[in-house]
Amino acid sequence: MRTAWLPYILVRIAEHPLQKLDELLPWNWRGSNAHIRRAA
Repeated sequence: MRTAWLPYILVRIAEHPLQKLDELLPWNWRGSNAHIRRAA
């Protein structure tokens, strides 16, 4: 799972709102993308 997180973050971190950077933390990112894992 961590291998999917890092490329995702590297692509999006520059454009992600500063106030919402906590959404990109691994423990928050994993939960927010549960629907993607279920679809795969």
